[in-house]
Amino acid sequence: MKKLILLAIICGGTLANLRAEEVQTGTLTGRVLDEKGKPVGGAFVHLCYQDKLPPNIYDVSVKTNDAGEYKIAGVKLNVPLFLQFLHPNSYYKAWKVARSRELGLPVKPEDEAFTPYYITVKRNLEIKKTARKLVVDAQLRPVDMSKLVAQGHIETKGKTPISGREVVFIGDDVWLTVFTDSEGKFQAHGLPIGTYDVVLPHGLPELIQKPIPPQTTRKVTIQKDCVTELDFEVDKTEGLPKTNE
Repeated sequence: MKKLILLAIICGGTLANLRAEEVQTGTLTGRVLDEKGKPVGGAFVHLCYQDKLPPNIYDVSVKTNDAGEYKIAGVKLNVPLFLQFLHPNSYYKAWKVARSRELGLPVKPEDEAFTPYYITVKRNLEIKKTARKLVVDAQLRPVDMSKLVAQGHIETKGKTPISGREVVFIGDDVWLTVFTDSEGKFQAHGLPIGTYDVVLPHGLPELIQKPIPPQTTRKVTIQKDCVTELDFEVDKTEGLPKTNE
């Protein structure tokens, strides 16, 4: 009987060790600074990755402390990660205003007030098994509103403008989100020269459909002293986004 108990303890310990080896995790830490090198408290740090083993999708957001520091633990090792750094006065407030308008909800006066808009910093990386810890810092810079780099218009096939629609410019290490106005027009300012994927994330009508249709994506090159023109046609009735080249 003692041998059986001992064997069970050994087997249990072995299984526990195997599980610990299967789910090896690491930690992400770092600081978020503004354009002057000062810490940004309350900045959003968003981490997302997809893996074949459970949990298949790891999606977490944390906020920096007053010193601009953040920490994300329990991150899988040797798995490609997608990391974003967002200034507290940029994307979220603009998203709330645009979404409220799209749904016909009232917009709070404090949300309407202009605040400096910052370009989101993007990182593609992974925590190596040999390190188990990765330090990633980010410096957030405000959008230069004097430099218009792209503009466009989004409408339905029936020529109805789409207001409050999200338009995302994704570069190698930057991410800029803008929204269409009441006439379906949008503008992007201050992006560095380079090649970007311009994405129209799904709006509410598309999200309720099964299966979810593919997102509209177009690749463009931002050039110096040149404004890129982008017009999109979205078939709202079918939920299948289409683009006009």
